[in-house]
Order: sequence, then structure tokens, then C-alpha cells
Amino acid sequence: MAVSARETQVLSQLAYLYLLQGYPERALVVYASLRALEPRVVQHLRGLALACSRSGQHEKALAALDQLALQGAVDGPFYSLRARVLTDLGRLPEARAAMRTCVQLKTSVAASSTVSNRGARS
Repeated sequence: MAVSARETQVLSQLAYLYLLQGYPERALVVYASLRALEPRVVQHLRGLALACSRSGQHEKALAALDQLALQGAVDGPFYSLRARVLTDLGRLPEARAAMRTCVQLKTSVAASSTVSNRGARS
């Protein structure tokens, strides 16, 4: 069954709304379906990881995060979610390391934006 780009966009928005409204299990189903339809779309995998985390499926969330890392989709929010999932799993040393990385990334982004803003004013 072929699904148009517009239909996948609507499904993605529906999954996001489910997360916002506190229905992570429903979002999980939609994100899993989107992953089956478009396995290379990183945003679907991010959503799946978040939905798994919020629905208490921490091992599945960690597996989705590992897949994101393999695809090179790591940034501050990635490490923040990873720290939360690892904390929920009781893996505190790993959670601390992930949170440290998150803070370092945010600090370096803030520092680089401050430098670029100074250059723009000159």
C-alpha cells in the first residue's frame, strides 16, 4: 500500500499530538507504523524513542536511541533523552555521562552563537 508524503506528514503530526496530550502508547503505534513505511526518516525514530520512554518501555527506547547513534543523529536532545532513559533503567553512571555530554554540547553551541553574534554586530 503506497502512502503519499502528505499522509505520512499527517501521521507524524498525529503521533506528535498524541505525545503532547499524554498518550504515548498511541504515539508509539503511529511512530512504529511510520518507521515501517519510511525506515530512513530520523524524525520517526526520534519520536519512537520518546514514545517508548514515556510509555515505560525503556529498553525499547534505548534500542531506538542506539539506532539513532548509528545513523549519526546525535545532538543535545538525543543525550538528554538518553540520560533520562538510562536513569529510568537505573544505569546512573551512564546517565551522568550522557547528561555531561548534553551540557557540553549546549555550552559549545551557546558559546559559538555568542561569537557569531559578536561578529555580526561588527
